[in-house]
Amino acid sequence: MSKTEEVALILQEEILRGQYRPGERLPSERDVAIRFEASRGTVREAFKKLDQLGIASIQPGGARVIAVEECTLDVLGPLLDLNRLPDPVLVEEVMELLSLLAGFAAQSFLQRASETEIIEVKTVLGELQTASQEKQGQTFRKLLRLFFIGSDRLVLRLITNGLRMQMLPRIEAAGLIPALDLQLVSNIASGMQGALDRKDSEDLSEGVQKLVGVFGSSLKQFLSEADNQSNGGPA
Repeated sequence: MSKTEEVALILQEEILRGQYRPGERLPSERDVAIRFEASRGTVREAFKKLDQLGIASIQPGGARVIAVEECTLDVLGPLLDLNRLPDPVLVEEVMELLSLLAGFAAQSFLQRASETEIIEVKTVLGELQTASQEKQGQTFRKLLRLFFIGSDRLVLRLITNGLRMQMLPRIEAAGLIPALDLQLVSNIASGMQGALDRKDSEDLSEGVQKLVGVFGSSLKQFLSEADNQSNGGPA
């Protein structure tokens, strides 16, 4: 890691943890350079990284902190990295949004899907009904991908790509394999197959939202229990 990256990452974490208030000016280049024993050029480049991430704005007189609520999706990953495990509340929010997006994607998919595409989705739903605990997450992501690609909605795909790139690597790095109710997942997948047969976009949308909800609840529970154990709470 370069000195510029080191300075930027430390300041980034301090900003995201609330050490600086929105609108507050960060310490001057000179003060930061002294603190990190770095050149002012290095600090200037570190400030540019904060500006590119969207959590600070370089203005005449110094860099000022931007409220997290005013940032873009790019800040989600760094927020998830603040602790050893991703924040359960943030993960829950992502999954709630993903549920709504997946429901819309499923409706759009069914409006334009060919029989070949429908058969492919039904095949994956069949795999989901018999997949092991370890394989269900992979099969679930495959299903969502088919809906999002098949929806033929560019902006929808861009948004979901952003969510996936920000969250999925963190979930995988933490080794999260949530405990799922396999029978519930199987029942939902079976119902979605029926919705495809009936060409019922509302039932299909409801089904995929239920699936996302099951995975989201399991992830949140896993993270909450892991957090309790790491803090010495009840297992």
